[in-house]
Amino acid sequence: MNALLTGVDFGLTTTQRGGTLRVSVTGDVDAATAPRLAAFLRTDRVTGRVELDLSGVTYFSSAGMEVVLGARRAGVDVVLVAVAPPVERLLALLPPL
Repeated sequence: MNALLTGVDFGLTTTQRGGTLRVSVTGDVDAATAPRLAAFLRTDRVTGRVELDLSGVTYFSSAGMEVVLGARRAGVDVVLVAVAPPVERLLALLPPL
């Protein structure tokens, strides 16, 4: 596991298993922190499938969802796994992904 980005209210760690990169996010994903997640998803470390583990997220704004949708539009095979209640609340407002 690699701790890549950490801040007061945001953290990102990764675990690689074969062709799948699991990205575990903790803390708040909002307008201030979403750009860090987006920047990571654009790095050369991201190849193959990305499992976005959002079980440690305490707040998830539309900026966070835009990062996920933007990554998919850019061709990243990203799937959400282990979503926390703040993420579930936002997903409930959207059409199925």
